[in-house]
Amino acid sequence: MRYFYLVAILTLAIFFGTCHAQDAQAPAKDESQPAVAKQYKEVPVDRNGDTKIDGVDVYDDQHRIVRKDYDDDGDGMNDRYLDYDPNTGMPMVTASDQEFGD
Repeated sequence: MRYFYLVAILTLAIFFGTCHAQDAQAPAKDESQPAVAKQYKEVPVDRNGDTKIDGVDVYDDQHRIVRKDYDDDGDGMNDRYLDYDPNTGMPMVTASDQEFGD
């Protein structure tokens, strides 16, 4: 009967020891640090070579294209907006105000 108690105590000790070791290996969350916002860089673009800025390309902090805004009719206001998927680099959404005649 002594061996039964000895085996039971050793089994419990091993079980609780491994549970405690798994908890110790899990990284603790640091709730005091705020989430860091992505930094975006806007790059002016002259698409037609007339030395006037007619668009803006926006890149994220990993140098991937995020958005392109273009002035197609030369009035100084952006007319076309292209949003890009950050994972694939492919255009996701295209919007244009040219159909309104502004």
